[in-house]
Amino acid sequence: MDAANTAGSLSTTTNYRRILKYALLAVGVWAMISIVYACSVYMEATRPEPVDLAQFSQGDSRDNVLTRLGQPVVTTNENGNSCDTYHLYTNAIGAAGRAPIAIAETAADVFTIGLAEVVMTPAEMVTRNAKYPVKFCYRDNKLINVTESQTPIATQQ
Repeated sequence: MDAANTAGSLSTTTNYRRILKYALLAVGVWAMISIVYACSVYMEATRPEPVDLAQFSQGDSRDNVLTRLGQPVVTTNENGNSCDTYHLYTNAIGAAGRAPIAIAETAADVFTIGLAEVVMTPAEMVTRNAKYPVKFCYRDNKLINVTESQTPIATQQ
């Protein structure tokens, strides 16, 4: 084998290695971008499910409410009635509303190679669900009324 063929072989091998190195680097960068830039999709998909207050009706037992909602934040006695206060997600988008948003965000990520996240992730942070105080009052352990505040509680960071 002469020197020209050996040099050509080395050059071709070096080029293949260089191409492979850059291809692997590109795949790695793309994978990292995909993971990092899927934040808004994840945030949308994992938003808490809102509590439908219509499921509670006058006359329901306190035990029934406790079974559905768990322990209240605070229990007070008002005018002879026992009142439980919960902090609940009530004004939120349900799963049926979140799915198309998450799909649209995924499509935007794909078509913009993740650049849409620059806008979508902060938007998801600003529009995250808030908890509202909801008071359930009972007389003789039977629900007499449910009162939802229109002012969300301060979020805890």
